[in-house]
Amino acid sequence: PDMSGLEICRNIKNTSGTRHVFVALISSQETSPDSKVAGLGSGADEYITRPINNQELVARILALARIQQTSHALRRSEQRFLTLAQTAPAGITRMDTYGNIVYVNDAWSGITGLSPEHAQGKRWHLGVHPDDITRLQQAWGAVSSGWKQSMKIECRMVRRDHQTRWILATAATEIGDDGTVEGYVTAMIDITERKTAEEALATLNQTLEKRVSVRTAQLARTNELLLNEINERKRAEEALRLLPHRILDAQETERRRVARELHDGVSQILASVRFRCRDIIGRMAELEEPDLLRDIRQTEKYLDAALAEVRNISHDLRPSELDDLGLIPAIESLAEHSRQRSRLHFKLDLPRLRKRLTGAIELALYRILQESISNIERHADAKQVDITLAKTRRSLTLVIQDDG
Repeated sequence: PDMSGLEICRNIKNTSGTRHVFVALISSQETSPDSKVAGLGSGADEYITRPINNQELVARILALARIQQTSHALRRSEQRFLTLAQTAPAGITRMDTYGNIVYVNDAWSGITGLSPEHAQGKRWHLGVHPDDITRLQQAWGAVSSGWKQSMKIECRMVRRDHQTRWILATAATEIGDDGTVEGYVTAMIDITERKTAEEALATLNQTLEKRVSVRTAQLARTNELLLNEINERKRAEEALRLLPHRILDAQETERRRVARELHDGVSQILASVRFRCRDIIGRMAELEEPDLLRDIRQTEKYLDAALAEVRNISHDLRPSELDDLGLIPAIESLAEHSRQRSRLHFKLDLPRLRKRLTGAIELALYRILQESISNIERHADAKQVDITLAKTRRSLTLVIQDDG
């Protein structure tokens, strides 16, 4: 209460922790130009005199706040650039729209041996080797003319101590929000060691080429022999590569044969025997032989169990649904068999396939699912099994989850 608005504003702006705070002075008494000058001189960001409409007042404050936020963002962006430039291992140069240097970082000074003060205001090609200036000007012209927004070129720099260094230089255009060119930024890294290694490598290559030409004739014959050996080895590797597939094919063929024999042969025989047992039970119903009748009925139960076991074995070896109907019916049949055998509850989420998959893919997915369900039955102590098959244009995904 004992301070004026000017004093409060002056204290805010003179304190390091609060000088960033936006201050607008509003007065209905001090409305003269001198009062406005005094208010702005105290550090205020704006001086508003009354009378003023409340909506206009709010709009002006919001507009001023946006301006300050934009200015603050620009300052932060500039500070981030300076921080990045100073900590970057590459030499960085910033030029105005005329190509005059306005900023260089410490890494640039380390590469060129020139101080930032010496570089200030100099042309962009400061320190470039005289023999490389023309080539560099052509590349720079493409950037400064707007034909290209960036360039990359290798050239030589002459240090202040007259030592020549190779650099890899890149340049890019700084474009403002309105699309106009605001300046240019270049970056350079010292590649002298790499160029030296390349020159040594080139010399070594020349020496090696001479030696190679002498050895070529000797190696030609050896290469011919090796080529024959390689071809033989490729044929052997191809045969070896196909061997597992042939083994699997043979196994599946044998599974299919045994499954059909069990289904068409043994199952039919057991079914016939079971029917005969039922017929005998019906014929012996009138006889007073309860022990014999009990034994025959027990035999019928054994036959039912044997028939079920044979069918399960046949189904596990090679389900007929997989060959006749496809993968989806085979999965549904496998889940049903497992449910009857183990009392597991299955939840299936299967797509409707417009056409069948290839036999190899159907068989691989089925065997994976079969082995997973077998492991669940043996080890998981689960009650619920979720099976999901998802198909896209390029892939199939099979997911088996249980609550065990």
